[in-house]
Amino acid sequence: MTTAAAYFDELRSRAQRAGEPEFVWIRVRGYVVRLGFYGLAPTKAMLINLGYLLTDPQETADETVWIWEDSLDELMAASMIPQGARHIHYHQTDEWHVLFPGVVSRLAARDNVARQTFVCFERGTAFPEAYVNKPFVNELQWWLWDNYLLLHGAVVGSGGRGAFITAPSGKGKSTLALAGLVQGMDYVSEDYVLVGREGRAVGYPLLSTAYLTTRTLEMLPQLRAGALLYVDWRDKYLVDLTAFGDRFVDELPLDAMIYPVVCNASEPTVVPTKRLEPFIAALTTTAKQIKSQERFADSFKVLFRRMKSIPAYEMRLTNNPLQNAAALRAFLEGLEA
Repeated sequence: MTTAAAYFDELRSRAQRAGEPEFVWIRVRGYVVRLGFYGLAPTKAMLINLGYLLTDPQETADETVWIWEDSLDELMAASMIPQGARHIHYHQTDEWHVLFPGVVSRLAARDNVARQTFVCFERGTAFPEAYVNKPFVNELQWWLWDNYLLLHGAVVGSGGRGAFITAPSGKGKSTLALAGLVQGMDYVSEDYVLVGREGRAVGYPLLSTAYLTTRTLEMLPQLRAGALLYVDWRDKYLVDLTAFGDRFVDELPLDAMIYPVVCNASEPTVVPTKRLEPFIAALTTTAKQIKSQERFADSFKVLFRRMKSIPAYEMRLTNNPLQNAAALRAFLEGLEA
């Protein structure tokens, strides 16, 4: 077993041997991150995904990220994690994080003290589809954890009031949010959103794309022109939303938690609910993004504290997404200040 310092020295050395870096700078809630791509270039889709966060080169950065291709077997062998412990997907201490390959063939590690992150993809399979669709999602949690939560949910609004839309995958969350975007509502996210840990719950945007099924694009053909790539085994499109960039807002207070229910109602309705489905959906779908056993308890406590003051509503949907969005907009505009 090697020390953490030696392991990170090894990662840094291997990244530097991979080639000349190409740097991209992003700013996330004032946190400046320098992304260094060593021996490979960011894809067009990845840069579009990060478009809302891209910033001009900075003299200093809060975080440096090393990104390259390599043999994951060799990097795993160099890890300070014992072989027998690798079935545990994620490891962390106060000084470091290590995320071993899972759905995406990569190893990610962070030196918390030096504020350096290392992202290595299996040689020959750089930037797999799942990573291009949602780049740096796990890493964002590491960088911003002290001040922000990364939640799985959509946020749209009107009149300065925002709705946090939460539901299990495939239950209408993204379709409702994107129908709102098409209709001119204020837009933050259809999938991942940052929420500050303290004070009033406010949602902040991250990515500039959506990852949509063929069915959703059929229902919202206004988005089809932005389709970047199609993933046949998931029957989903990665869609560029920057044509609607004037509807993105820097932040939205969260005044309602909306739990959509697909029931082909004759007309959409929004009704208060005291049932736990909205909170359970927010917790369980977000928990899938957090790979650390040690952080579950803290995450649940923080999420309950953040969300318990937001009134929860069930929204019964029709099969017309624009009609649903119009009803959500009217509901938000009718809320008391």
